[in-house]
Amino acid sequence: MAGDRPISAARNKASGKHLVKPKTCRNCDSTFLAATDNDRVFCTNVCKEAWRDRRRFASGSRPAVTTIHKLCAECGSRFHTIYPFAIACSDECRAARARRAAITPKSEATCHCCGSAYLARQGTKYCSSLCARRAARERARASGSKAMYRKVRKLRERVQEVEAVNPLLVFERDRWTCKLCGRKTPKRLRGTVKPDAPELDHIVPLALGGEHSYRNTQCACRQCNSAKGATAMGQTLLFG
Repeated sequence: MAGDRPISAARNKASGKHLVKPKTCRNCDSTFLAATDNDRVFCTNVCKEAWRDRRRFASGSRPAVTTIHKLCAECGSRFHTIYPFAIACSDECRAARARRAAITPKSEATCHCCGSAYLARQGTKYCSSLCARRAARERARASGSKAMYRKVRKLRERVQEVEAVNPLLVFERDRWTCKLCGRKTPKRLRGTVKPDAPELDHIVPLALGGEHSYRNTQCACRQCNSAKGATAMGQTLLFG
């Protein structure tokens, strides 16, 4: 039995089975090398699975998977993947890239938030995660996001005089009439985007120190309330 292996290897060598020839992948149409006696039609297993998924998608059994051609960020070789954010072709390249990032020399830099000097790796802007979160909050506040506006509004309501105001009572008190332009604001339009829809308006806005109470609220149409913004318009009532 031990002598059969050299004879078999010699027969394969004599028959030319050890030779390779270029083939075209059935999935991505790229050229790869395969043995002459090999019936491979795909360059990698990823292309094989992608081709099968497309066949299954055509039959309606499962969605198709798109194969992406990329260059490895570590070794520069071309590879195929189904993950759009993949940057390495193998586990070895991913580990090598992580090791190189860990030993990357640090350079002295200035924190973009607190201004202190620190040793930073390439691509970092802040000395700590606390400064990064603080800078994110400052950017959100500067951009005027709705979430930050709601937080500031609730804070003003907590520190100022707050009264449980029922909008319907305010609308009934003002006879469903806009106190800014005098037009009628029908009850059936409440909650819509119509220009004459009734809305609860603060005479002195909360942003200017106004209180949330019956005497500082009035009925206003949607058009006037939007045009007014954070300006004081109207006459504050002497009683609620």
